[in-house]
Amino acid sequence: MKSREFLNIGCGNVKIVSAINMDMVENDIVKPDVVGNVLDIPFDDERFKGVIFSHVLEHLDKNNHVKALSEIRRVLKPNGKAYIEVPDFLQFMKNYMENYLGRKDYWYNGIYGRVLYESDRHLSGIDETYLTDLLFNCSFTKLEWANSPRRVASLIVMATKAEVGEKDDTN
Repeated sequence: MKSREFLNIGCGNVKIVSAINMDMVENDIVKPDVVGNVLDIPFDDERFKGVIFSHVLEHLDKNNHVKALSEIRRVLKPNGKAYIEVPDFLQFMKNYMENYLGRKDYWYNGIYGRVLYESDRHLSGIDETYLTDLLFNCSFTKLEWANSPRRVASLIVMATKAEVGEKDDTN
């Protein structure tokens, strides 16, 4: 595990073989390598080349977003990358209002969470402008937005840990 250069935060039941998989709980469904919280990541500074943070940020209260991304930045090596994926709040709202594909319940669950268990709730809605500002404010740069078919409902971005004094002039 020491040689793994990637951290998968909030892995749930999706474990990545080449990463250290971390989640807040361990139970019959979730079997992480490490039990830990994104607000206090149990690893040394600059430990990882990359962090995967997929569909976790929306489960945090907005008051904790800066702390979470600051912790991710802390454990990234210089020029490390953070892969972040969240439901696109505005797109989910639009799809819900239009009953896109006749799947109104699906879009509703994307807004609020499925609530299959206690932590399966969305505590914040995130749009591209908010996420962009959040990443820049937490000293990430070189945002690369994915244009995948999943983007119909998700925001997917790769952000680079900015070095001290580095400014992003590409966006």
